[in-house]
Amino acid sequence: MEIQTLYLYVEGLNDFKKVEELGGLFSDLYYKLAIGYYISNNTDKAESYLNKQIGLEEVENIYQLQASIYLDQNKPELAKISLEKQMSLDPNADAYASWALYYVHIYDLESAKKAIEKSKEIDVNNNNLYIEGVLFLLLEQYEDALRLLKQCDGRRIDVKVGLLIANIHLQNRNEIDRLRSELHGKLENKRKHYAIGEAFSKVNNFQLAHEYFQNAINLGMEEARVYCNLAVTIGHLDVDNSSCQEITKT
Repeated sequence: MEIQTLYLYVEGLNDFKKVEELGGLFSDLYYKLAIGYYISNNTDKAESYLNKQIGLEEVENIYQLQASIYLDQNKPELAKISLEKQMSLDPNADAYASWALYYVHIYDLESAKKAIEKSKEIDVNNNNLYIEGVLFLLLEQYEDALRLLKQCDGRRIDVKVGLLIANIHLQNRNEIDRLRSELHGKLENKRKHYAIGEAFSKVNNFQLAHEYFQNAINLGMEEARVYCNLAVTIGHLDVDNSSCQEITKT
């Protein structure tokens, strides 16, 4: 689905909600609401409406969206089931692109490359710039990642995060400041906070790394790695003891 079309769903989100409130219903209402909430970075509501849609009628790309939601929630095992359903219905270019995103998520970079190549083989015009950009980030090819992500829709939160991570590694101060400002108060995904913190940690900016790791914890990320990385930043900073007490929770 074209990015411009997706953003029409975001812009029409209030209208779709009004239809629901008034008791109206058309075949893919819940699917459109799910897309709107997903693009708006509210995966919980997106999942809720998508489940309602699945209970009524299966529409095109429903499992692709479901897989994307599960990946954002760090549920790769559920995303894989959704992608298998999507592939069984229509093994098209979008399906292989979705598998590429799944493989990127689980750090199987070789399989991600093959899935992107298969997607392009089926449809040379299929736009996988974001997925390829994220793949280059994981391969630590930051200039290539930046080049590809700059061609993506800059309104997307995930694109902004990718651009920020690339610019952190390339030490582009003005772009780092601009993107941090644009993301301030809008980024509610704990894993994206963690990824940004990890990038700052790798370039020895422990103060900002600490900020983003702490944000990830505040948003509910209860994993050993985030507390481990937070501990590393504390070793380089003069912070109060409350953070150290938090680390002992895991």
